[in-house]
Amino acid sequence: MDREAMTAALAAGGHVLGVLPGDLERAALEKTFRKALEDERMTLLSPYDPGARFTVWSAMDRNKDVYALSDFGVVVSSDFDKGGTWAGALENLQARWVPLFVRAGPGTLEGNPRLVERGGIPLNLEDLEGASDWGTWLRRKSTVAGEAPSFPPEQSDLPI
Repeated sequence: MDREAMTAALAAGGHVLGVLPGDLERAALEKTFRKALEDERMTLLSPYDPGARFTVWSAMDRNKDVYALSDFGVVVSSDFDKGGTWAGALENLQARWVPLFVRAGPGTLEGNPRLVERGGIPLNLEDLEGASDWGTWLRRKSTVAGEAPSFPPEQSDLPI
């Protein structure tokens, strides 16, 4: 999922930061990412040795780094009590690193409402339809929900 999101952001002309759970050397040499790295539109980092290989444990462990580098967390779909999305979201809610938005409404997996029960902020797609600036909307919504933003107030106009 992370790879797809980064590839889509790059294709749309955006900038990306990838926190890899392993294989940093290999990813940096991939044709897909090489041009973006050269153009300074992509930064890759890992809390592990650049030659370390992917493991499920390292993917789960790096969740805290992903959240720590974010202004918000957004869970689109999570199983209940299993998987990396659930584990990372729950860890973030317990540590309160950043406000966590969770897609609400029909068609969500069982983990979504359970994360809302544990303090996640419900996110309805209808809410975002009228928002021209999602960053501003998320900041306001997290403040209303009682979550402290993870960025200094003077940076509130920076894009996310």
